[in-house]
Amino acid sequence: MPKSLKHCLMGCKFFLIGCCLFACSENNLPQEHFKNESQKLQKVCPKRLDAETDLYTVQWSEPYFTYTFRLTHLNTRSIDTLLFKNLVLPGIKTEICLRDDSILCKKLGVIFCYRYLNSKSEYLCSIRQSYQTCNELPVKNAP
Repeated sequence: MPKSLKHCLMGCKFFLIGCCLFACSENNLPQEHFKNESQKLQKVCPKRLDAETDLYTVQWSEPYFTYTFRLTHLNTRSIDTLLFKNLVLPGIKTEICLRDDSILCKKLGVIFCYRYLNSKSEYLCSIRQSYQTCNELPVKNAP
């Protein structure tokens, strides 16, 4: 996987995790607030996050927060999904599973979904992270 792709994945991941965890703070009315926050983000989509990544869509459909990214310089339809997930999942899990400001999301069983598209908006892969899977090990390549 190109080095620049790894860099852009890290940036977009932290941007979106911060957005979704804001929606999970205890001071908000849960379901309605989740819906409103996803609609606010969706209004600015597609949004360029960095030179290689667009935030394409944001959706809330209880219990799922779904973020779709378009990787603007990736033209292929296939990628090594195990490698890709191993690159991004540790950071996603760290942010979602270890942050104190996501208590309400934990209580409500929110599941975060990350969909990735290539530059032609063709589906590449998805990653789902729920609080129930916080203790699972990352995906490993078969020997």
